[in-house]
Amino acid sequence: MNKLLFTLFIAGFQLLAIPTLAQWTTIPLSLTGFSADWITERAATTVGSKALFAGGVSTYPGLSGPRAGGIVTIYDDATGQVTSDAGFIGRTQVGAGSVGNLAFFAGGRSGALIFLGSEARVDIYNSTTNQWSLAELSQPRSNMGVASAGSKILFAGGASYTIGYVPGPNPYLGVVPINYNTIDIYDVATNQWSVSQLPRVSGEYLAAVSVGNQIWFAQKGLIDSYDVNTGQWSAASIPLQSDNYSVTRAGNKILFAGLNYPAHSGSSKVAIYDVVTGQWSESNLSQARYKSVAISLGNKAFFAGNSMGSSSDIDVYDATTNQWSVINFPGLIRTNLAATPVNNKLVFVKDGPLEINIYAEAASNTAPSTTGLANQTITAGQSVQLELASAFSDAETPGSLTFTATGLPTGLSLTGSLISGSTSLTGVSNVTVKATDPGSLSVNAQFTLTVVPAPVMGSLQLLMPGYDCQTGAFRFNTTGGDGSPIEYYAVPGITGWTTNPNQFVDAETRTAADAQPITLKARQNGQEVMLVWDIRAVCPVSSAPFAITAVNTMSCQAITATERRLTFTPQYRGLTSEPFSFSVVNEMLPTSAAGPYHLRLYTDNPVITLKAQQGNAVASYSYNWLAACAKSVRAGAEGVNTGLVIKVLGNPVVSTSAEVEVSGVAGQVVHLNLVDTQGKLIHQHTIEQAGSVDRVSVPVGHAKGLLLLEVRTATQRQQVKLLMP
Repeated sequence: MNKLLFTLFIAGFQLLAIPTLAQWTTIPLSLTGFSADWITERAATTVGSKALFAGGVSTYPGLSGPRAGGIVTIYDDATGQVTSDAGFIGRTQVGAGSVGNLAFFAGGRSGALIFLGSEARVDIYNSTTNQWSLAELSQPRSNMGVASAGSKILFAGGASYTIGYVPGPNPYLGVVPINYNTIDIYDVATNQWSVSQLPRVSGEYLAAVSVGNQIWFAQKGLIDSYDVNTGQWSAASIPLQSDNYSVTRAGNKILFAGLNYPAHSGSSKVAIYDVVTGQWSESNLSQARYKSVAISLGNKAFFAGNSMGSSSDIDVYDATTNQWSVINFPGLIRTNLAATPVNNKLVFVKDGPLEINIYAEAASNTAPSTTGLANQTITAGQSVQLELASAFSDAETPGSLTFTATGLPTGLSLTGSLISGSTSLTGVSNVTVKATDPGSLSVNAQFTLTVVPAPVMGSLQLLMPGYDCQTGAFRFNTTGGDGSPIEYYAVPGITGWTTNPNQFVDAETRTAADAQPITLKARQNGQEVMLVWDIRAVCPVSSAPFAITAVNTMSCQAITATERRLTFTPQYRGLTSEPFSFSVVNEMLPTSAAGPYHLRLYTDNPVITLKAQQGNAVASYSYNWLAACAKSVRAGAEGVNTGLVIKVLGNPVVSTSAEVEVSGVAGQVVHLNLVDTQGKLIHQHTIEQAGSVDRVSVPVGHAKGLLLLEVRTATQRQQVKLLMP
């Protein structure tokens, strides 16, 4: 685009300093070299310290009819200068917005009189280089909704136009829109364009506003919300119907004003959304408005202009106090007012003889603040993305900070608030990031960036794992590789592919004498290696069969001279997780309870037969209980502990915890470990000094099936099964 810049003469004003009190400054423009003196429907946006106004409809004496305007006006608040550019292709109803250091003017209607032409052209202004470039929309169209968030700017909806019958009670031949639901998306971080579609709303006059990392597009009571981070859509609604909203954000409030729908008449109603509470409220402007401009400055929202007539009143909403006020514009405002904020000012261009009107409001600007930046370590040659925005904030102009960085190694650069790229230079760099607010106040944050060499590619190997024979815990052990994440796999039945190297061997496998070797695998960047691990060679176990090895006589109470109440617990060898039952021949039916067991026996039957079954294995034991009772009495008389006794009060366990009594180990330290059938530890508890009987509540949560409770002292160990139906 060939650009001819003209300095505009500013009559009677010196823009070297803005007064500290809120006031208006009017700049009459003498467009040397141009004959147009009346431009309406201009598009406006801000980038850096510059307010840009482009396109529109121009008329001047002798012109046979309106023409699409081809002038760009740039007001630089840093210098007070106004320049104009004649290289802009004439068009009206242009979509305008900015992201980073770029300003965009997209699409529009071209031609004359009824403006049937549609443009796909996008004029892009770089405020850093003061250069223009071009791009194209995926479809020629105008009257789009435009907003930006993060590193992305979206051009949504819009329409092209043709001659046809306008629908209604009395159709007539006129200009008819062809509506689109297309969205063109530009990402300044990647310099890439992409295309999406609106889910519900479409066509011309879409209202657009950014809300955090989301952009809302509103029409006729509907909101389509786009998340710039995830690319996902969500839906909401507005309690105010309009097909031409004026929308802006002030502080934590989003304000929607619009015409009465479907009557197409002006309205004073305003729907206000609080982004903190998620609640809607309703308020009113001082007058009914239609096609007003909505713009914000700090925590205040401004509504100006009206297609229903001329007025100098501007409605002002303070989001902090929730109060409305009215200020007066210097002169009458009609429709199609163009406005954009720059620093702590609002810059207006109205329809009529060209002039710029600047509203400055007294504001106590404070410097941005920072929470600091953490030191970073990256690998040479690998892609890096470091987002800085979350570490900085600004009370007056949140989201308007600009960032610069010094000390970055070659290959890394800062775009917007994102440091990205890759570097081959190893070493330590001291990086300083400067965040500057629109009022030129700034804050610095420093961090060290360490670039380590990329690991030399080697062959990944699996080594023998580290293994605990008692708990079944093991850890994958590898050597070599390229330093990238490794995935692990173990069969039979231990784990599928996972990045967690810490795993468990189930209780059955680690205790079975005939346990088969375990296959271990590891993979990294497409390379897969395998190791066969013989667990029995690492932790041999006895092949002795399941058996009852002893009986712990817990108590023997005399009922009569010939009758005793006996409490006892069998001791086993070769317990597994298979189904288990216990019985006493002719005295007690089979039960899955873990004991202790209680019997009333007569002294003429001194020996009973205990029977236990585990899976298909059956064990028997002849128990001379009467002799054991005599020993128990002697031990009690001598004050000796009767031995570790575990009693589960309710098994199966039907609640979220198991109540367990521990006795027979008074004065000793007792450890309780609850594990599942794969040996995974679920809960631990220690009794530092046991009493005669201790009751412990062992949490089991909502587990189903079988859990194993191991109770041990320095010299004794027992394991009981907890059944969860």
